[in-house]
Amino acid sequence: MRYDYVKYMTQENNENRYVKYTLIFLCAVLFVLCVFLFREYENLKKMEIIRPHEFLLNALEKRGAPATLSVNDIESWMTFSYLNRVFNLPTPYLEISLSIVDPHYPYISIKKYAQERNSNIDVFLQNIKTAINEYESTKK
Repeated sequence: MRYDYVKYMTQENNENRYVKYTLIFLCAVLFVLCVFLFREYENLKKMEIIRPHEFLLNALEKRGAPATLSVNDIESWMTFSYLNRVFNLPTPYLEISLSIVDPHYPYISIKKYAQERNSNIDVFLQNIKTAINEYESTKK
């Protein structure tokens, strides 16, 4: 009888050990997959296949842009698409007036475009504000 009990406990311990090792292995695989997923997300963001501000743009498109935004409120995180929507500009207007040559226009942020061109962000922001003011003055 004692032998049967020892045999039973040994089998149970072996089964518990296999379950424990399987769980540890699955957790390690899950961790590795999460790391790769995060790295791929970052790569897609760099290639601008995924746009971090797309959610904001979609939300604004559905409910409309804020009515209180003025030219002085323009910031470097904004995209050209956002500016076109907020100030009711034709899509190619800023591209033509600022001589923007980028395949990602209008979905590239002002900051990223200025950095890629080694331009001063403040000067580039001022050029954008001037171009929008000129458009609004001709519209009146």
